[in-house]
Amino acid sequence: RVEQILGVQRKQLMDDSSLRLRHVHPDDRELARNTLVAASRRVCHGEGERSVEMVARVLLNGQPHWVLSSAHAAPPLADGTVIWNGFYQDITERKRAEEAVRAARQKAEEATQAKSDFLANMSHEIRTPMNGILGMAHLCMKTDLTPRQCDYLQKIDRSAHSLLGIINDIL
Repeated sequence: RVEQILGVQRKQLMDDSSLRLRHVHPDDRELARNTLVAASRRVCHGEGERSVEMVARVLLNGQPHWVLSSAHAAPPLADGTVIWNGFYQDITERKRAEEAVRAARQKAEEATQAKSDFLANMSHEIRTPMNGILGMAHLCMKTDLTPRQCDYLQKIDRSAHSLLGIINDIL
């Protein structure tokens, strides 16, 4: 599978271990190099795990592909050389799906925030004048009015309270 993903022959990979890194996307090369060097040091010093797993992008025909690389080290040779046996798995489609989910989640969060902002603005913009109408109607009813004027103001007050209740239910 490594041959297919990188487009090179097994013999080339065995003869030139740096060939794998040359196919790694430039943005991921340092991560890949550091991961492999740290894993090799652990194996040479007999510390911890003898396996390594890494996700990085490789260039295949000039196009980046996400690859899961997993390898297990054999015991070091007498000269300290570490032989790694492993595999590559093209996970580009999985990464694209993860990115689509992330983008959809972000879009949904932005929509939720926009809705919250809209409701907060509408709440303020609608309730403020309604409270002004209710307050002014209340103050007017405390003045000397004709029965007809008092009836009109009571209707305004009831209607405004009713409309404020509807607004509260909507918002």
